[in-house]
Amino acid sequence: MSKSKKRSKSKSRHLSKTSNTPVVKKGSRSKPNNIVVVVASIIVFLGMSAAGLAAYKKSWEKEHDLSVIGNGKITVVQIHDPGCRLCQRLQKNTKTALRGLNDDIQYRVANINTSKGKAFQIRHKEQHVTLLLFDGRGSLKRTIRGVQEADELRRIFTQEMG
Repeated sequence: MSKSKKRSKSKSRHLSKTSNTPVVKKGSRSKPNNIVVVVASIIVFLGMSAAGLAAYKKSWEKEHDLSVIGNGKITVVQIHDPGCRLCQRLQKNTKTALRGLNDDIQYRVANINTSKGKAFQIRHKEQHVTLLLFDGRGSLKRTIRGVQEADELRRIFTQEMG
């Protein structure tokens, strides 16, 4: 490119920078718009949090509903202390073992830190870190004490179904 063309381009760029057209700064919004966006974001966040908490509560209530024992489905009830690491391991292994069997077997928790869970534990004279397997009529068929691996639990659950 010739020198004269380079100068004219640079000159025109220089002129366009010094023109009298108003410059809009990036990110300059009026304050009322910012407030509306912030308030709307907070409302959406709180709504989603409330929905998540409601879903968690419903799931927790279902998992702790011991009244389903004897409703026609095999029920596995874990006598559970949420602060016990062995109980937590047993719960994780049990849920893993039940994946894919959930339509045939229902899982429930007797949390010994609640009045209903403690009453259930006392009625069955069992300690925590224990699984009780009930048939569809609500008769106790098997007691599994202590932490078991998921594969072993799946074998036991499949055998009880069969």
